[in-house]
Amino acid sequence: MNGIRALIIPLLSVAFLAGCGKTPHSYRFFTENDSYHPVERPDANYTSGILFMAAPARSFTKEENPGLDRLNFFEKDYNPYTIEYGIGQTFYTPDDIAVASLDDIDRNGRLLREDRPYAGLLFFQGAIHNHFTDWMDSSKYMRRSIYTKLGLTGNGSYSEEMHTAVHESRDLIIPVGWGMQVGQELAFAFAAEQRNRFLLWGKDKLFGADAVTNVKGTIGNIFTALEGGLTLRAGFNLPKQVQEDSIAPQNVSGSSDNRKSSSWHFYVFVGHQTRLVLRDYSIDGRLFSNDIHTVDREPLVNEFQYGGQIRFADNWAIQALFAHRDKQFETQRKEHSFGQYMIMYQRPIEVLR
Repeated sequence: MNGIRALIIPLLSVAFLAGCGKTPHSYRFFTENDSYHPVERPDANYTSGILFMAAPARSFTKEENPGLDRLNFFEKDYNPYTIEYGIGQTFYTPDDIAVASLDDIDRNGRLLREDRPYAGLLFFQGAIHNHFTDWMDSSKYMRRSIYTKLGLTGNGSYSEEMHTAVHESRDLIIPVGWGMQVGQELAFAFAAEQRNRFLLWGKDKLFGADAVTNVKGTIGNIFTALEGGLTLRAGFNLPKQVQEDSIAPQNVSGSSDNRKSSSWHFYVFVGHQTRLVLRDYSIDGRLFSNDIHTVDREPLVNEFQYGGQIRFADNWAIQALFAHRDKQFETQRKEHSFGQYMIMYQRPIEVLR
């Protein structure tokens, strides 16, 4: 496993750069942190996430790529699809990162073993997005997506190194408990999702509003869950694509809007997600080994999200998303909040056929 750990970052980087090649791409960078939330800024639970995604600035149709055709079970003869891929890292910590033993009392007066474990994941992910438009009403839109993820938990995630380096650079408390983290394991997840845009108000007008539903199923030793949600948006020149999801816990995010659209837009959104969680590596530990620190997971988790997105200068967009998430394990002291910032460089391509 030490050899795998030493090679994982170079291999993921080479795979990512090789995929980009000479084909024009669109790019998105996400950063998530509990310190980004405007109200609550704890250094605990979901502590940090970063994700860099690339998408070829073109769409595909059936028989253009036999390899993708075999994977893309949502594919139909007439509808276009897009692909994307990227690399990322997420990690989690207990409330008190200055406590070094599971049997020590933390700053909240409880045993550290009652809090969530340290857990990190470094991963490569890919996605195929099938786009469906109602030819009688082009404002209606449906997307069916397939996601795959492969990576390493434990030492191979380099979460301890990242967490320590950031805290040293900012003269913050140095975490001392990473030796108790969820151990190293090859990690994988597969997900399928459908999103539907409906209830469009203000069609063909500058200002409008809409609603988007999503249903998703995920299976893997990283995360296994069923979830659904609703997002409401209002703004100017609304794009068909809804705002991006958070990176964690399922660690898969939506695609960029690959149709030719207005050179600018601005909107705000509110949304709610409900998840029935059957497995979460950051709480349950490894699937194929036992870990020294795990806690009892809560099966039902609700999450409220709000934020906004602006696109400017033809190709650039930025987004802010803030989330408030229910307790994820039985002994969790309180709900958790975090924020996300996204910046996107999007190359224009032709309207999807």
